[in-house]
Amino acid sequence: REMKLKARYRWGDCHAVTITTYTLLDLDKILKSVLESRGHTNSIKFCVLCSSSPNTPEEYLQIARDMANIIVTRDHICVSGSFEYGCVGALNAECERLEGKLLSALDGNWVTDENFVVDGMELRLATDFQLEQKKEIFLAHSDCFIVLPGGFDTFQELFQILTERELGIINKPICIVNTNGFYTGLIQQLEKAAQEKLFKQDFSKLVFVTENLQEAVDHLLEELKNPVIFDPPPVREKPIVLTSSSSKSSS
Repeated sequence: REMKLKARYRWGDCHAVTITTYTLLDLDKILKSVLESRGHTNSIKFCVLCSSSPNTPEEYLQIARDMANIIVTRDHICVSGSFEYGCVGALNAECERLEGKLLSALDGNWVTDENFVVDGMELRLATDFQLEQKKEIFLAHSDCFIVLPGGFDTFQELFQILTERELGIINKPICIVNTNGFYTGLIQQLEKAAQEKLFKQDFSKLVFVTENLQEAVDHLLEELKNPVIFDPPPVREKPIVLTSSSSKSSS
């Protein structure tokens, strides 16, 4: 599927701007080329899903800063949204302060030529008018996922990734950082669903939960080295045969 993207790069004093239409496959080639040119081929891309609310408590903002610090000091790449507020803003600001590697994506609804800025970040992309395209970029260009406290968008992204992993569409490790018990209620609900056998896969293998940021990163790196093996998705004994309305009427 094609999507219109605004992309702005900043390599030292060199700036390049382009507004054009890409497919996800084209975008994948472009990002690989950019990362290779910067010598980042061995860096792991950690996608951090978290709050963008300006009302986010300071405790959660500090967790985001600490997360950025760990990713940057280990010479990996941080993948996130491009908002200035909440955990996302704190994460991006810390990456910038530490001169870390950052790939951030922003829904084109929030971008104009006037306010679309780089702010020293290595690569920032904006899709035009579809929030789902931002999530596609996250899914396609991340090696693993870390979930910090967040709102509706964070929940939606978490459940989409869990669903695609359960169905075998992707097999990228996921970790929920349960800061101050923020996700305890959600985890209990998911465990209840697992007990009732409502999941197709072993829930304990689908997602790792911890309160410790270092443990979260260590677990994801270990799982990337030794991927979890899931059961193949169930196959229907009788395939579904689609019959067009025209053939029905003719018969």
